[in-house]
Amino acid sequence: MEIRRIKVAAFKSLYDLEAEFDHLSVVTGPNGAGKSNLVDALTFLSDAHRHDLEFAVSRAGGYENIAHRRTRRAKRPISFEVEAEVSAEDLSGERGVYWRRHLGEQWPSDLSLRMVHGFSFHAASQKLLADFEILEEWLIVSDAAGQLLVDLRFRGQEMTHTIGEHTQLNAGEIAELVRPFLDKDFAWDQWGRAPGATELVVTGWRYLNVAGLLSEHVGRVKVFQLSPHLSRTSGVATPNAELGRFGENVPGAADNLRRRSPDAWQRVEEAMRSIVPGLTQITIVPTEDRRLAVQFKERGVGRPWNSAEVSDGTIQTFALLIALFDPRASMLMIEEPENAVHPWILRHLIDLTTESPRQILFTTHSPVLLDYVNPEIVWLMWMREGRSALRRFTSMDPDLTADLVSGKLSLFETYVSGFFPEAVPRGLSEVLDEVDS
Repeated sequence: MEIRRIKVAAFKSLYDLEAEFDHLSVVTGPNGAGKSNLVDALTFLSDAHRHDLEFAVSRAGGYENIAHRRTRRAKRPISFEVEAEVSAEDLSGERGVYWRRHLGEQWPSDLSLRMVHGFSFHAASQKLLADFEILEEWLIVSDAAGQLLVDLRFRGQEMTHTIGEHTQLNAGEIAELVRPFLDKDFAWDQWGRAPGATELVVTGWRYLNVAGLLSEHVGRVKVFQLSPHLSRTSGVATPNAELGRFGENVPGAADNLRRRSPDAWQRVEEAMRSIVPGLTQITIVPTEDRRLAVQFKERGVGRPWNSAEVSDGTIQTFALLIALFDPRASMLMIEEPENAVHPWILRHLIDLTTESPRQILFTTHSPVLLDYVNPEIVWLMWMREGRSALRRFTSMDPDLTADLVSGKLSLFETYVSGFFPEAVPRGLSEVLDEVDS
């Protein structure tokens, strides 16, 4: 499964923005364009699906800090929409068998789906302490060709639906995809209770229907803005230790990968050996205060190096590799992966991302990265009048597309040349006006 598109409205500087994603996507643009807000939007979506909407709003700083600054608090709702492709393999997995086990069969082996889930919510009034509530939620399921299977709409406890005509699935099978909402005598109290004012239907009922695949996938999106300083710190061993957003707990995440995903750990070690000459072994050892530390054994050196003794580039690269090869993430967003990393190593890391089964999004200003990747996966982001905009770089000027794709023109040199006003940093006073608005 892969996320193909998100649409965001009235969230921070993303007043009305639609972003498409390839298997590997790169976003660049001037400072203050809203790249971090795009990352925050995906983080918000992930939190809403992994936990719930109230948790996502709270973690993001509250409604007042996520609503578009130039929009009156109760005037326009914040809305999110995510579209994902669900493969036949996803449907035929263990969860797909569970959904249809009482029928004694699986879904058709060639059935792939396109699912769209969205919701909008707003503040009840202009008052700072006013509650927020969900206005509407929708789930649209189509086949891979875009033919509608079912469209569900929820407003409070009211539900409406539209069922499409499909040659491969009958009405009963379509109802099975989104059970129990199309059951003849469906009532909320038969399944516990109706969702509350801040509860999403899809996340609360994820274990009952195919929407659970989408919700689970979006809930496993991970964001990283790695710091060499934090990546050096000791870690802790827990059953499901994860790498922190800024590189915290590298030892714990590495130990988890070594124990639970030995093939992935082997890829990390192989990549590190190709990057660090003479490296023979990476070990995770206990510290005197009962925590964990990483050690790097080098050929010809009597004792291993600890994290405090290796270069920023080495520990940063190790943290990046842990993030890339951890199989638990569905999609990775990595901000400025070029920080502290040698250009040759950065190219090697980009090569590894093309082999990864996970979708990856980079935000960057790096000339090495921008000129190394396929220009068609690079997006330019800019801001005007407090609203962020996003567009594929190769579509900014159709006359330049062929030369950019062929490599005749350097994408980075075109980016910094001033040819596109959208790519040029604005004056400081203009940026401050945008921030204060």
